[in-house]
Amino acid sequence: MAESVDDFVAGIVGGVAGLVVGHPFDVIKVRQQTHHGQYSIGRAAVDLVQKEGVRSLFRGIGPPVFGVGGLNAVLFGTYGLAARMLTGKPHARDELTLGQSYVAGTVAGIACCTITAPTELLKCRAQAATVAKSLPHKAGQSPASTLYQMRAVIRDFGVLGLFKGWWVTVLRDAPSFGVYFITYESLKRRLTNGDPDPDTVLTVSTDIRLICHYGETRE
Repeated sequence: MAESVDDFVAGIVGGVAGLVVGHPFDVIKVRQQTHHGQYSIGRAAVDLVQKEGVRSLFRGIGPPVFGVGGLNAVLFGTYGLAARMLTGKPHARDELTLGQSYVAGTVAGIACCTITAPTELLKCRAQAATVAKSLPHKAGQSPASTLYQMRAVIRDFGVLGLFKGWWVTVLRDAPSFGVYFITYESLKRRLTNGDPDPDTVLTVSTDIRLICHYGETRE
């Protein structure tokens, strides 16, 4: 149990660290995509800092950061449940074929979209909002805040509006999570060489998950 908690916490810490490092580039990317005409990375970064302050580089980071823990719980919880359903065994993950790992991973990816779709929607809306740093706003009233965007979406489209783009997110993420788990399981089996020692399996599994999770948070 303690090892599982350590593994889970390591995934959260690694995910948050990756988000903090990469988020400014994500903001700049969204500004480039929503800008009319040519807009270089350097120009976008300078405009953001000069006109909206350094904090604008981390705009919209709240939903992904708070979603990392829930995403890990849903991802690995659903994967384990799907694995048990596919094999009919309580300790199913070691019994899965790579094909079954792909199916279980895809199912887990679909479940994860209940978290990623709303968080990405709010993140992108906050990132695209242009707010001059000289204009004061009360907490939750700035168009660049996640809370403001959540209220706006619910007001205009209802609660289901938070899941706009859900199907596209499923088409993007579900197959990639299938590949994620095929890679995870195949590397784990190769690197442990069938060694049943729990410490060996835990160490290798944690390393692989941190590497894969870093790639996952870059989406």
